Amino acid sequence: MLIDKILDRIGGDPYSARQFYSDARDYGFERVTLAMDYGTEDDVQDALCDYIFANDYNPEICSFICTHSWLTDDQ
Repeated sequence: MLIDKILDRIGGDPYSARQFYSDARDYGFERVTLAMDYGTEDDVQDALCDYIFANDYNPEICSFICTHSWLTDDQ
């Protein structure tokens, strides 16, 4: 699930935007992939936060999402 990929990043795993995109596509999260293809960083963060809230995950995860880039790899 996509939540696992987000939690892996929170846990310190290196982040690859390309791999995350591929995972989101494979899991069927079209809103996330469309935001990554055509939107801004804010659009991606909004799509991910909507995913968090829609699935009743801990809303604090959204704070992490909003403070990290999802369009570029970790350095």
